[in-house]
Amino acid sequence: MAESFTLSPRGLALASQPSFRAFATPVLQNLYDRTNSPNGNINMGAAENYPMLQSVADFTNSRVKATPNSFSYDEGAWGSLRLRAAMARHMNRFFEPVEEIKPDDLLVANGCMSLCEMLGFSIFSPGHGILLSRPCYSAFESDFGTRAGVKCVYASFNSEDQFSPNGAVKGYEQALEQAESEGTKIRALLLCHPHNPLGQCYPAETLIELMRFCNQRGIHLISDEIYALSTYEINDPNAAPTVPFRSILTIPNIVSHIDPALLHVLYGMSKDLAAGGLRIGTFYTRNSELWRCLSAMNQFHWVPGPADAIATAMLEDEAWIDGFIAQSRQKLGETSALAREMLREKGIPFWEGSRAGFFLWVDLRAWLVKMGKQDPWAAERAINDAFAKAGVYLTSGESMRAEEAGWFRIVTSFDEETLKRGMGRVFKALGI
Repeated sequence: MAESFTLSPRGLALASQPSFRAFATPVLQNLYDRTNSPNGNINMGAAENYPMLQSVADFTNSRVKATPNSFSYDEGAWGSLRLRAAMARHMNRFFEPVEEIKPDDLLVANGCMSLCEMLGFSIFSPGHGILLSRPCYSAFESDFGTRAGVKCVYASFNSEDQFSPNGAVKGYEQALEQAESEGTKIRALLLCHPHNPLGQCYPAETLIELMRFCNQRGIHLISDEIYALSTYEINDPNAAPTVPFRSILTIPNIVSHIDPALLHVLYGMSKDLAAGGLRIGTFYTRNSELWRCLSAMNQFHWVPGPADAIATAMLEDEAWIDGFIAQSRQKLGETSALAREMLREKGIPFWEGSRAGFFLWVDLRAWLVKMGKQDPWAAERAINDAFAKAGVYLTSGESMRAEEAGWFRIVTSFDEETLKRGMGRVFKALGI
Protein backbone atom coordinates (compact mmCIF):
# COMPACT_ATOMS: atom_id res chain seq x y z
CA MET A 1 0.00 0.00 0.00
CA ALA A 2 1.32 3.43 -0.96
CA GLU A 3 2.26 5.86 1.78
CA SER A 4 0.27 8.99 2.53
CA PHE A 5 1.42 12.18 4.21
CA THR A 6 -2.14 13.17 5.17
CA LEU A 7 -3.70 9.87 6.29
CA SER A 8 -2.81 7.24 8.84
CA PRO A 9 -2.38 3.65 7.57
CA ARG A 10 -5.93 2.79 8.60
CA GLY A 11 -7.22 6.01 7.02
CA LEU A 12 -5.43 5.15 3.81
CA ALA A 13 -6.88 1.63 3.92
CA LEU A 14 -10.39 3.07 4.15
CA ALA A 15 -9.76 5.59 1.39
CA SER A 16 -8.41 2.81 -0.85
CA GLN A 17 -11.52 0.64 -0.60
CA PRO A 18 -14.02 0.52 -3.49
CA SER A 19 -16.31 3.51 -3.10
CA PHE A 20 -20.01 2.70 -2.83
CA ARG A 21 -20.67 6.42 -2.82
CA ALA A 22 -18.96 6.81 -6.20
CA PHE A 23 -21.17 4.06 -7.63
CA ALA A 24 -24.43 5.10 -5.99
CA THR A 25 -24.34 8.88 -6.46
CA PRO A 26 -24.93 8.93 -10.25
CA VAL A 27 -27.85 6.52 -9.76
CA LEU A 28 -29.48 8.24 -6.82
CA GLN A 29 -29.13 11.78 -8.16
CA ASN A 30 -31.15 10.91 -11.27
CA LEU A 31 -33.99 8.72 -10.06
CA TYR A 32 -37.10 7.98 -12.07
CA ASP A 33 -40.21 10.08 -11.58
CA ARG A 34 -43.07 9.65 -14.00
CA THR A 35 -43.65 13.41 -14.19
CA ASN A 36 -40.36 15.15 -13.47
CA SER A 37 -37.80 12.55 -14.59
CA PRO A 38 -39.37 9.89 -16.82
CA ASN A 39 -35.96 8.86 -18.15
CA GLY A 40 -34.38 8.66 -14.70
CA ASN A 41 -32.94 5.52 -13.18
CA ILE A 42 -35.26 2.94 -11.65
CA ASN A 43 -33.50 1.56 -8.60
CA MET A 44 -34.64 -2.06 -8.27
CA GLY A 45 -31.62 -2.78 -6.11
CA ALA A 46 -32.47 -0.87 -2.91
CA ALA A 47 -34.97 -2.83 -0.80
CA GLU A 48 -37.51 -0.23 0.26
CA ASN A 49 -41.24 -0.52 0.88
CA TYR A 50 -41.99 2.25 -1.62
CA PRO A 51 -45.82 1.99 -1.74
CA MET A 52 -46.03 2.58 2.03
CA LEU A 53 -43.78 5.65 2.29
CA GLN A 54 -46.67 8.07 1.82
CA SER A 55 -48.53 6.49 4.75
CA VAL A 56 -45.56 7.13 7.02
CA ALA A 57 -45.27 10.72 5.79
CA ASP A 58 -49.00 11.31 6.31
CA PHE A 59 -48.85 9.88 9.84
CA THR A 60 -45.87 12.04 10.75
CA ASN A 61 -47.39 15.22 9.34
CA SER A 62 -50.72 14.73 11.11
CA ARG A 63 -49.98 12.96 14.39
CA VAL A 64 -46.47 13.77 15.59
CA LYS A 65 -45.81 16.80 17.75
CA ALA A 66 -42.26 17.76 18.53
CA THR A 67 -41.42 19.03 22.00
CA PRO A 68 -38.37 20.94 23.23
CA ASN A 69 -36.98 17.62 24.48
CA SER A 70 -36.96 16.36 20.89
CA PHE A 71 -34.19 18.86 20.16
CA SER A 72 -32.20 18.39 23.36
CA TYR A 73 -29.86 15.65 24.55
CA ASP A 74 -32.85 14.45 26.63
CA GLU A 75 -32.30 10.91 28.03
CA GLY A 76 -28.97 10.31 26.30
CA ALA A 77 -27.69 8.15 23.49
CA TRP A 78 -29.56 4.95 24.33
CA GLY A 79 -33.00 5.84 22.99
CA SER A 80 -35.70 7.19 25.24
CA LEU A 81 -37.36 4.83 27.70
CA ARG A 82 -40.65 5.62 25.98
CA LEU A 83 -39.26 4.46 22.62
CA ARG A 84 -37.77 1.28 24.07
CA ALA A 85 -41.02 0.53 25.91
CA ALA A 86 -43.04 1.05 22.72
CA MET A 87 -40.66 -1.17 20.75
CA ALA A 88 -40.82 -3.86 23.44
CA ARG A 89 -44.64 -3.84 23.31
CA HIS A 90 -44.53 -4.00 19.50
CA MET A 91 -42.18 -6.99 19.50
CA ASN A 92 -44.17 -8.76 22.22
CA ARG A 93 -47.39 -8.31 20.24
CA PHE A 94 -46.07 -9.52 16.90
CA PHE A 95 -43.16 -11.81 17.77
CA GLU A 96 -44.97 -13.52 20.67
CA PRO A 97 -41.74 -14.49 22.47
CA VAL A 98 -41.78 -17.18 25.12
CA GLU A 99 -40.26 -14.71 27.57
CA GLU A 100 -41.59 -11.17 27.59
CA ILE A 101 -39.26 -8.60 26.07
CA LYS A 102 -38.63 -5.73 28.48
CA PRO A 103 -37.45 -2.22 27.57
CA ASP A 104 -34.10 -2.82 29.28
CA ASP A 105 -33.51 -5.91 27.10
CA LEU A 106 -33.29 -3.59 24.09
CA LEU A 107 -30.60 -1.31 22.77
CA VAL A 108 -31.57 1.29 20.19
CA ALA A 109 -29.16 2.80 17.66
CA ASN A 110 -29.29 4.71 14.40
CA GLY A 111 -30.01 1.65 12.26
CA CYS A 112 -29.14 -2.03 12.18
CA MET A 113 -26.05 -1.19 10.15
CA SER A 114 -24.65 0.65 13.17
CA LEU A 115 -25.63 -2.21 15.47
CA CYS A 116 -23.78 -4.68 13.25
CA GLU A 117 -20.65 -2.55 13.41
CA MET A 118 -21.00 -2.27 17.18
CA LEU A 119 -21.23 -6.06 17.35
CA GLY A 120 -18.14 -6.25 15.16
CA PHE A 121 -16.20 -4.40 17.84
CA SER A 122 -17.84 -6.27 20.73
CA ILE A 123 -17.58 -9.99 20.00
CA PHE A 124 -14.87 -10.10 17.34
CA SER A 125 -11.23 -9.13 17.06
CA PRO A 126 -9.86 -8.03 13.68
CA GLY A 127 -9.56 -11.07 11.44
CA HIS A 128 -12.20 -13.10 13.27
CA GLY A 129 -14.98 -14.51 11.12
CA ILE A 130 -18.77 -14.41 11.00
CA LEU A 131 -20.74 -17.17 9.25
CA LEU A 132 -23.24 -16.14 6.58
CA SER A 133 -25.22 -18.04 3.98
CA ARG A 134 -24.86 -18.00 0.21
CA PRO A 135 -26.52 -15.92 -1.16
CA CYS A 136 -26.68 -13.18 1.45
CA TYR A 137 -27.43 -9.50 1.96
CA SER A 138 -24.42 -7.77 0.48
CA ALA A 139 -23.94 -4.93 2.99
CA PHE A 140 -22.93 -7.21 5.88
CA GLU A 141 -19.37 -7.15 4.53
CA SER A 142 -19.13 -3.39 5.02
CA ASP A 143 -21.19 -3.40 8.23
CA PHE A 144 -18.82 -5.80 9.95
CA GLY A 145 -15.66 -5.36 7.94
CA THR A 146 -15.04 -1.73 7.05
CA ARG A 147 -13.90 -0.57 10.48
CA ALA A 148 -14.16 -3.60 12.78
CA GLY A 149 -12.12 -5.80 10.44
CA VAL A 150 -14.43 -8.83 10.70
CA LYS A 151 -14.16 -11.40 7.92
CA CYS A 152 -17.36 -12.70 6.34
CA VAL A 153 -17.22 -16.47 5.87
CA TYR A 154 -19.87 -17.83 3.51
CA ALA A 155 -21.48 -21.25 3.77
CA SER A 156 -22.21 -23.05 0.50
CA PHE A 157 -25.10 -25.49 0.44
CA ASN A 158 -24.77 -26.87 -3.10
CA SER A 159 -27.74 -29.19 -3.60
CA GLU A 160 -28.66 -29.18 0.10
CA ASP A 161 -31.72 -27.29 1.34
CA GLN A 162 -30.35 -24.53 3.56
CA PHE A 163 -33.74 -24.21 5.26
CA SER A 164 -33.77 -27.83 6.41
CA PRO A 165 -32.18 -28.79 9.75
CA ASN A 166 -29.59 -31.13 8.23
CA GLY A 167 -28.80 -28.97 5.21
CA ALA A 168 -28.34 -25.82 7.28
CA VAL A 169 -26.08 -27.36 9.91
CA LYS A 170 -24.03 -29.24 7.30
CA GLY A 171 -23.33 -26.09 5.29
CA TYR A 172 -22.38 -23.93 8.25
CA GLU A 173 -20.31 -26.67 9.86
CA GLN A 174 -18.26 -27.21 6.70
CA ALA A 175 -17.69 -23.45 6.34
CA LEU A 176 -16.63 -23.14 9.98
CA GLU A 177 -14.22 -26.06 9.83
CA GLN A 178 -12.62 -24.86 6.61
CA ALA A 179 -12.25 -21.30 7.91
CA GLU A 180 -10.68 -22.39 11.18
CA SER A 181 -8.34 -24.79 9.39
CA GLU A 182 -7.14 -21.74 7.43
CA GLY A 183 -6.63 -19.71 10.59
CA THR A 184 -9.88 -17.73 10.80
CA LYS A 185 -11.55 -17.97 14.19
CA ILE A 186 -15.35 -18.05 13.86
CA ARG A 187 -17.15 -16.06 16.55
CA ALA A 188 -20.76 -15.88 15.34
CA LEU A 189 -23.39 -17.00 12.86
CA LEU A 190 -25.71 -14.33 11.46
CA LEU A 191 -29.02 -15.66 10.19
CA CYS A 192 -31.30 -13.61 7.93
CA HIS A 193 -34.76 -14.72 9.05
CA PRO A 194 -36.71 -14.13 6.83
CA HIS A 195 -33.93 -14.69 4.33
CA ASN A 196 -32.52 -11.93 2.17
CA PRO A 197 -32.51 -12.40 -0.85
CA LEU A 198 -34.45 -15.70 -0.94
CA GLY A 199 -37.46 -14.31 0.91
CA GLN A 200 -38.04 -17.53 2.82
CA CYS A 201 -38.50 -18.24 6.53
CA TYR A 202 -36.76 -20.92 8.58
CA PRO A 203 -38.91 -23.59 10.23
CA ALA A 204 -38.69 -24.01 13.99
CA GLU A 205 -36.82 -27.31 13.75
CA THR A 206 -34.04 -25.65 11.73
CA LEU A 207 -33.80 -22.76 14.19
CA ILE A 208 -33.44 -25.29 17.01
CA GLU A 209 -30.68 -27.22 15.24
CA LEU A 210 -28.81 -24.00 14.50
CA MET A 211 -29.06 -22.99 18.14
CA ARG A 212 -27.63 -26.36 19.14
CA PHE A 213 -24.86 -26.06 16.55
CA CYS A 214 -23.85 -22.61 17.79
CA ASN A 215 -23.99 -23.74 21.41
CA GLN A 216 -21.77 -26.76 20.71
CA ARG A 217 -19.27 -24.56 18.89
CA GLY A 218 -19.42 -21.78 21.48
CA ILE A 219 -20.34 -19.10 18.94
CA HIS A 220 -23.01 -16.41 18.98
CA LEU A 221 -26.24 -16.77 16.98
CA ILE A 222 -27.63 -13.45 15.74
CA SER A 223 -31.09 -13.67 14.18
CA ASP A 224 -31.71 -10.71 11.86
CA GLU A 225 -35.50 -10.44 11.82
CA ILE A 226 -35.76 -7.10 10.03
CA TYR A 227 -38.41 -8.46 7.58
CA ALA A 228 -40.45 -10.22 10.29
CA LEU A 229 -43.75 -8.53 9.42
CA SER A 230 -43.11 -8.12 5.68
CA THR A 231 -44.55 -11.52 4.87
CA TYR A 232 -47.36 -11.98 2.36
CA GLU A 233 -49.53 -14.47 0.53
CA ILE A 234 -49.70 -15.13 -3.20
CA ASN A 235 -53.05 -15.81 -4.88
CA ASP A 236 -51.77 -18.83 -6.78
CA PRO A 237 -53.42 -22.25 -6.30
CA ASN A 238 -50.34 -23.92 -7.77
CA ALA A 239 -47.88 -22.26 -5.38
CA ALA A 240 -45.98 -24.57 -3.09
CA PRO A 241 -46.78 -24.25 0.63
CA THR A 242 -44.34 -22.11 2.57
CA VAL A 243 -43.24 -21.78 6.18
CA PRO A 244 -44.73 -18.78 8.03
CA PHE A 245 -42.43 -16.48 9.96
CA ARG A 246 -41.77 -17.48 13.55
CA SER A 247 -39.29 -15.50 15.61
CA ILE A 248 -36.44 -17.44 17.12
CA LEU A 249 -37.65 -16.04 20.47
CA THR A 250 -40.81 -18.17 20.22
CA ILE A 251 -38.88 -21.43 20.59
CA PRO A 252 -39.86 -23.02 23.93
CA ASN A 253 -37.19 -23.80 26.50
CA ILE A 254 -34.42 -21.98 24.62
CA VAL A 255 -31.97 -22.70 27.44
CA SER A 256 -32.06 -26.39 26.53
CA HIS A 257 -30.72 -25.56 23.05
CA ILE A 258 -28.34 -22.65 23.55
CA ASP A 259 -26.81 -20.56 26.30
CA PRO A 260 -29.05 -17.43 26.33
CA ALA A 261 -25.88 -15.31 26.45
CA LEU A 262 -25.16 -16.48 22.88
CA LEU A 263 -28.56 -15.70 21.35
CA HIS A 264 -29.49 -12.23 20.04
CA VAL A 265 -32.05 -10.62 17.72
CA LEU A 266 -31.76 -7.65 15.36
CA TYR A 267 -34.88 -5.72 14.40
CA GLY A 268 -35.78 -2.22 13.26
CA MET A 269 -38.23 0.06 11.46
CA SER A 270 -36.62 0.32 8.03
CA LYS A 271 -38.52 -2.52 6.37
CA ASP A 272 -41.74 -3.51 8.16
CA LEU A 273 -42.62 0.11 8.89
CA ALA A 274 -41.16 1.70 5.72
CA ALA A 275 -39.05 4.09 7.76
CA GLY A 276 -35.47 3.55 6.61
CA GLY A 277 -34.82 7.27 6.79
CA LEU A 278 -35.57 7.36 10.52
CA ARG A 279 -32.55 5.14 11.23
CA ILE A 280 -34.06 3.12 14.08
CA GLY A 281 -32.38 -0.22 14.79
CA THR A 282 -33.05 -2.43 17.80
CA PHE A 283 -30.94 -5.15 19.38
CA TYR A 284 -32.31 -7.70 21.84
CA THR A 285 -30.00 -9.59 24.15
CA ARG A 286 -30.02 -11.17 27.60
CA ASN A 287 -26.21 -11.03 27.70
CA SER A 288 -25.54 -8.34 30.31
CA GLU A 289 -21.83 -8.14 29.49
CA LEU A 290 -22.55 -7.59 25.79
CA TRP A 291 -25.30 -5.12 26.68
CA ARG A 292 -22.81 -3.04 28.69
CA CYS A 293 -20.25 -3.18 25.89
CA LEU A 294 -22.75 -2.01 23.27
CA SER A 295 -24.04 0.69 25.61
CA ALA A 296 -20.51 2.08 25.85
CA MET A 297 -20.53 2.60 22.06
CA ASN A 298 -24.09 3.91 21.80
CA GLN A 299 -22.94 7.52 22.06
CA PHE A 300 -21.44 7.20 18.57
CA HIS A 301 -24.71 5.84 17.12
CA TRP A 302 -27.27 8.14 18.67
CA VAL A 303 -30.88 8.16 17.43
CA PRO A 304 -31.80 11.84 16.85
CA GLY A 305 -34.52 13.25 19.10
CA PRO A 306 -36.99 13.99 16.26
CA ALA A 307 -36.57 10.44 14.93
CA ASP A 308 -37.11 9.07 18.44
CA ALA A 309 -40.34 11.10 18.70
CA ILE A 310 -41.68 9.94 15.32
CA ALA A 311 -40.82 6.28 15.94
CA THR A 312 -42.39 6.37 19.40
CA ALA A 313 -45.60 7.89 18.06
CA MET A 314 -45.84 5.24 15.35
CA LEU A 315 -45.23 2.32 17.68
CA GLU A 316 -47.59 3.59 20.38
CA ASP A 317 -50.49 3.90 17.92
CA GLU A 318 -51.31 0.21 17.75
CA ALA A 319 -54.46 0.66 15.68
CA TRP A 320 -52.46 2.54 13.05
CA ILE A 321 -49.71 -0.10 13.15
CA ASP A 322 -52.23 -2.92 12.64
CA GLY A 323 -53.78 -1.21 9.64
CA PHE A 324 -50.39 -0.28 8.20
CA ILE A 325 -49.02 -3.82 8.38
CA ALA A 326 -52.18 -5.32 6.90
CA GLN A 327 -52.05 -2.87 3.99
CA SER A 328 -48.33 -3.41 3.52
CA ARG A 329 -48.72 -7.18 3.35
CA GLN A 330 -51.52 -6.84 0.83
CA LYS A 331 -49.47 -4.54 -1.39
CA LEU A 332 -46.38 -6.75 -1.12
CA GLY A 333 -48.43 -9.73 -2.24
CA GLU A 334 -49.93 -7.80 -5.15
CA THR A 335 -46.64 -6.41 -6.46
CA SER A 336 -44.84 -9.74 -6.02
CA ALA A 337 -47.63 -11.53 -7.89
CA LEU A 338 -47.43 -9.00 -10.74
CA ALA A 339 -43.65 -9.38 -11.01
CA ARG A 340 -43.96 -13.19 -10.99
CA GLU A 341 -46.52 -13.05 -13.77
CA MET A 342 -44.30 -10.81 -15.90
CA LEU A 343 -41.27 -13.05 -15.34
CA ARG A 344 -43.20 -16.20 -16.23
CA GLU A 345 -44.48 -14.59 -19.43
CA LYS A 346 -40.84 -14.09 -20.47
CA GLY A 347 -39.78 -17.58 -19.39
CA ILE A 348 -37.54 -16.32 -16.58
CA PRO A 349 -37.31 -18.61 -13.52
CA PHE A 350 -37.10 -17.29 -9.97
CA TRP A 351 -37.00 -18.60 -6.41
CA GLU A 352 -40.56 -19.82 -5.96
CA GLY A 353 -40.43 -20.04 -2.15
CA SER A 354 -40.30 -16.27 -1.59
CA ARG A 355 -43.07 -15.03 0.70
CA ALA A 356 -41.24 -12.30 2.63
CA GLY A 357 -39.30 -9.15 1.90
CA PHE A 358 -39.52 -6.78 -1.04
CA PHE A 359 -37.75 -8.81 -3.72
CA LEU A 360 -37.44 -11.91 -5.88
CA TRP A 361 -34.28 -13.93 -6.53
CA VAL A 362 -34.24 -14.23 -10.30
CA ASP A 363 -32.40 -16.80 -12.41
CA LEU A 364 -30.76 -15.27 -15.51
CA ARG A 365 -28.20 -18.03 -16.04
CA ALA A 366 -29.59 -18.68 -19.52
CA TRP A 367 -28.34 -15.24 -20.60
CA LEU A 368 -24.73 -15.79 -19.51
CA VAL A 369 -23.72 -17.54 -22.74
CA LYS A 370 -25.10 -14.63 -24.77
CA MET A 371 -22.57 -12.22 -23.26
CA GLY A 372 -19.59 -13.63 -25.13
CA LYS A 373 -17.53 -14.18 -21.98
CA GLN A 374 -15.72 -17.35 -20.96
CA ASP A 375 -15.85 -16.43 -17.27
CA PRO A 376 -19.47 -16.71 -16.05
CA TRP A 377 -18.92 -13.99 -13.46
CA ALA A 378 -17.65 -11.66 -16.18
CA ALA A 379 -20.80 -12.52 -18.13
CA GLU A 380 -22.92 -11.62 -15.10
CA ARG A 381 -21.14 -8.26 -14.89
CA ALA A 382 -21.90 -7.70 -18.57
CA ILE A 383 -25.59 -8.31 -17.89
CA ASN A 384 -25.37 -5.83 -15.02
CA ASP A 385 -23.80 -3.26 -17.35
CA ALA A 386 -26.67 -3.81 -19.80
CA PHE A 387 -29.16 -3.08 -17.04
CA ALA A 388 -27.33 0.14 -16.13
CA LYS A 389 -27.39 1.28 -19.76
CA ALA A 390 -31.14 0.62 -19.81
CA GLY A 391 -31.60 2.81 -16.74
CA VAL A 392 -32.45 0.09 -14.24
CA TYR A 393 -30.35 -1.12 -11.32
CA LEU A 394 -30.51 -4.58 -9.76
CA THR A 395 -28.41 -6.34 -7.12
CA SER A 396 -26.09 -8.87 -8.69
CA GLY A 397 -25.60 -12.38 -7.42
CA GLU A 398 -21.88 -11.76 -7.27
CA SER A 399 -22.34 -8.95 -4.77
CA MET A 400 -24.57 -11.26 -2.70
CA ARG A 401 -21.94 -14.01 -2.85
CA ALA A 402 -24.17 -16.41 -4.79
CA GLU A 403 -22.82 -19.92 -5.32
CA GLU A 404 -23.32 -19.65 -9.08
CA ALA A 405 -23.22 -16.75 -11.55
CA GLY A 406 -26.36 -15.50 -13.24
CA TRP A 407 -28.68 -14.73 -10.32
CA PHE A 408 -30.01 -11.25 -9.52
CA ARG A 409 -32.19 -9.77 -6.78
CA ILE A 410 -35.04 -7.65 -8.16
CA VAL A 411 -36.98 -5.42 -5.79
CA THR A 412 -40.71 -5.58 -6.62
CA SER A 413 -42.22 -3.29 -3.95
CA PHE A 414 -43.16 -0.38 -6.22
CA ASP A 415 -46.40 1.11 -7.43
CA GLU A 416 -47.74 -0.80 -10.42
CA GLU A 417 -46.68 1.74 -13.05
CA THR A 418 -43.08 1.95 -11.81
CA LEU A 419 -42.81 -1.82 -11.43
CA LYS A 420 -44.01 -2.41 -14.99
CA ARG A 421 -41.67 0.23 -16.37
CA GLY A 422 -38.72 -1.15 -14.42
CA MET A 423 -39.40 -4.73 -15.49
CA GLY A 424 -39.75 -3.48 -19.05
CA ARG A 425 -36.26 -2.02 -18.88
CA VAL A 426 -34.94 -5.32 -17.51
CA PHE A 427 -36.49 -7.22 -20.41
CA LYS A 428 -35.20 -4.67 -22.93
CA ALA A 429 -31.66 -5.07 -21.57
CA LEU A 430 -32.01 -8.85 -21.96
CA GLY A 431 -33.28 -8.47 -25.52
CA ILE A 432 -36.70 -10.00 -24.88
